[in-house]
Amino acid sequence: NHTGSSDGSSIIGTLDTIGQNYGQPWDLVVYPGSRAVLTTSRDYLLVLDLSLPQMPRILTAFKPDGFSAARAGVAANYQFTNTDELQQELDLAITVGRNGRLQTVDLSDPYNPVILGTGVDEEGQEVQLYAMDLVISQMSGLVYVTSFNAVQVFDIRDPYHSITFAGLRSLRHLLVDAIRMNQPRPRAEFAARIDLVMVKAPPKTTPLRQAPLQEVGM
Repeated sequence: NHTGSSDGSSIIGTLDTIGQNYGQPWDLVVYPGSRAVLTTSRDYLLVLDLSLPQMPRILTAFKPDGFSAARAGVAANYQFTNTDELQQELDLAITVGRNGRLQTVDLSDPYNPVILGTGVDEEGQEVQLYAMDLVISQMSGLVYVTSFNAVQVFDIRDPYHSITFAGLRSLRHLLVDAIRMNQPRPRAEFAARIDLVMVKAPPKTTPLRQAPLQEVGM
């Protein structure tokens, strides 16, 4: 038995993912609306209802063909301007699976998540990542994914529509754009390499376009 001092916290509810055959729980992200996403060792993205914390409830066990989720991040009420200059909003998840695939997922309907796309490089090949962590900056519209010796930066300012490869100039231009919009300056510290990834839209699952940057003046 534990006899040390307590910080006052206590367990008030549990969710048995192993007993329900989803595998071991891995990465958990809680977001507004009494919701959470939980990745598991069997590649599921579980969307949870936490409105009754004593009894967490699975709304969706999301695992379509070819999908894997090991790391996840969520930008709730993510606002962006589409190519028609219309303001839109959605609950956006970014996942990286054990297969190295980065994908964007629309969680606006927690019962029916929708994959928006998959990370690819400048030649249209899928980006292979080993993600140790990822962070979404809603204000700048960027996602930072850390791995062993690199930080990769993904542009999600419009998660639905294409940003052409010709529009990819450099991370410095994104920094200037962010400053002009009075947004925080994106930073990537302790990185041996920084990659910039642009968003390419559906029709199916090819949304993100990548170009390596040799040197970036931060």
